[in-house]
Parts: sequence; C-alpha cells; structure tokens
Amino acid sequence: MASTLPALVQGYVEYLQRSGHKRRIVNITKQQLDYFVTWCQTQSITASDQISDTTAADYVGHLQNEVDLINGAAIGIRIVRERVTKLRRLFEWLARDTNLSSDIAATVPTIDKRGKANLPSNSCYDQKLPA
Repeated sequence: MASTLPALVQGYVEYLQRSGHKRRIVNITKQQLDYFVTWCQTQSITASDQISDTTAADYVGHLQNEVDLINGAAIGIRIVRERVTKLRRLFEWLARDTNLSSDIAATVPTIDKRGKANLPSNSCYDQKLPA
C-alpha cells in the first residue's frame, strides 16, 4: 500500500531526528520538503506510488521558473539547490528504507554552477519559457 507524501516526509524527518541531526537542520529539511509536497498536491500527486520518473524533473523545472511572491524576482540559485538536495536525500532514504524503486534518487536532476538543471526531454519543463 502506498503512503501519502506528507506521511513519507514525516517519516524522513523522524529518521533525521533519530539519527542525531540538529533541530535546525531537521526543521529546514521539513520546510524545504513541504514545498515539494505542496507542489505535488497541485499536480494531483498524493501518494508514493504516483511518483513517476519525471516527477523530480518536473519539480526542478517548476523551481527554476518560480518567482518570489514579494518582489516578483526568480528564486535564487541557492534556494533551488537546497530544495533539490533535500529532495534527492528524501528519495535516497525512500529507496533505502521503503519499497520505492532504488533508482528514484537518480531521477533528480543535478544543478550546474549557473543554476540550470539538465531536464529530460519528457519533462513538462523541458522547453525554456519565453522571457
């Protein structure tokens, strides 16, 4: 039976706490992963069995096109990298400690020094949005 995404994130957060991570790191990780869960819900992805090979790439594409609601500027490279790193670590934990596919973490695109991701052609964000 598939777990809900909030339950998976909560399980991962509890794992981090048991592993002795500092409270600040655990709280930041939860906050960053909550953005992923919220995005998934807007995409009608609510359970682990709905995560596909393109879910992570689509989320990274979304991050690269996201704007700050206060000033309208694109979110910074550092924030994108942090969120992508937290997502990769979650997927690695899911592959290790649950029944999710072992290559799920490999679906998370890497971010280059300029803050751009190499998105697969089957991602819904594979085309650059017009400026």
